[in-house]
Amino acid sequence: CNALIKMVDDLFLISRFDMKKIDLDLLSLNLAETIRDLCSFFLPLAQEKNLNLSIGKCDDVIIRGDKTRINQLLTNLLDNAIKFSPAGGSILLTLTAKDDSVQLTVEDTGPGIPEEDIPHLFKRLYQVDKTRSEGLTGSGLGLHISQRIAEAHGGIITVKSTQGKGTAFTVALPLQA
Repeated sequence: CNALIKMVDDLFLISRFDMKKIDLDLLSLNLAETIRDLCSFFLPLAQEKNLNLSIGKCDDVIIRGDKTRINQLLTNLLDNAIKFSPAGGSILLTLTAKDDSVQLTVEDTGPGIPEEDIPHLFKRLYQVDKTRSEGLTGSGLGLHISQRIAEAHGGIITVKSTQGKGTAFTVALPLQA
């Protein structure tokens, strides 16, 4: 029941993005603080799966953003990293200020994503090969929503993946002027 409620909520959010009726509650947001909070929240889940969840370089940066939506974007990425990384693997979060933008990366040591799937990852309801996620729940909406949230904040999200070695999602957002 909870999974269906989440899917309906996600579909309503996408619909609001499509109709350009998404209202962001923009405020000064310290991304380093957000990352530390999310890492603390996800640490027990990672430890339960015997994953090493850590923060690498973490510049103290301020963006103009909607805290709820930025948390949702990062939660989607972290949830996927934990879900797809095998026991004994690792997840690394980094936050780097570059000129007038900030780059936040969630890198895992999961199975990687086949090259032919990468162009489709951010499509609504798209899921990589079902056998890869056998027994795992998901709707195929999380990455689409993450992309829409990044774009609503004037940013982009990209992915680099090597099969058998892992995947890195990078969100680039403008720094607050």
